Amino acid sequence: MMRSGENRDFARAGTSMTYALRHVAAAFAWLRVVAHRFTRRVDHYHEDPGMIAPYPYRQWSDISRTDRFVCIQPMSGYRNVQQEDDGYAIYLPPDADEEALGRALFDCLDRSRFLEPPGHREFFNWERYVPLYKNWQKDFMHRYGYKTKREAYKNMDWCRAMRMEGKISFEPHKRDKPEYFIDLPPERTVVIPATTDPIAVGAALRQGLDRCEPRGEED
Repeated sequence: MMRSGENRDFARAGTSMTYALRHVAAAFAWLRVVAHRFTRRVDHYHEDPGMIAPYPYRQWSDISRTDRFVCIQPMSGYRNVQQEDDGYAIYLPPDADEEALGRALFDCLDRSRFLEPPGHREFFNWERYVPLYKNWQKDFMHRYGYKTKREAYKNMDWCRAMRMEGKISFEPHKRDKPEYFIDLPPERTVVIPATTDPIAVGAALRQGLDRCEPRGEED
């Protein structure tokens, strides 16, 4: 039998435990929100074939823009998309015209591969694609004289293009800390009918890049 003091201690312990569990639950809820809102340019992530619903055929390209360059890269994958082993990338000046942007984008989209995870497990292994991302990072920093990642990403815009089911979309992002970007609402995405006109596609790409947003303190 418990003494009255023990009862009070037990009640206080129960209250503390309930309080702690509420904080843990709140922390997990916050992490789910963060995971949904934040996108890193590359991540240690594996496709799980048993957990993925069928996706329609699609092709992707990543476009990065700073005040020193525009870089357009083909991306391949399924739900998680990453670089190919050859690290192919097209660099253009930041003031490249719409036709040059469109032709470069078509080149990269044509190189993009739609890969279902069961047959391409090695492609989706982070140990393959993280070094590719790091190599690209070193390459553009060396090409354009960036000394630190903070400097390199300070004014970078990042847009992902996707060609699917007769449409081409350009999804802009908002900058966060270096290498991290925040997803913007779907209505910010630029969508046009699929076309072979490089000028029309280049204009839509520029519009997508112009919809990217800086960090809050840079506004």
